[in-house]
Amino acid sequence: MKLGLCHAPRELTVVPATWGRTLGPAVFESQKLRGGHFAAWEIPEEIVADLRGMFGRGGPCYRIATAGAKAKL
Repeated sequence: MKLGLCHAPRELTVVPATWGRTLGPAVFESQKLRGGHFAAWEIPEEIVADLRGMFGRGGPCYRIATAGAKAKL
């Protein structure tokens, strides 16, 4: 399973970025200048941009997302 990480400065617990990489193969990472635990509510446009960057055409998980959809057809 591939992993995407988003680091926000006002998260409930701010830990070193390298810790997230121990959870699996991180293929996408972003560092935010603002936002925290509720980043999707606080900075929705940045979260959408991250999701598009990870799952959109040319992103590191684009093939996985489209392959899964084709397999279900």
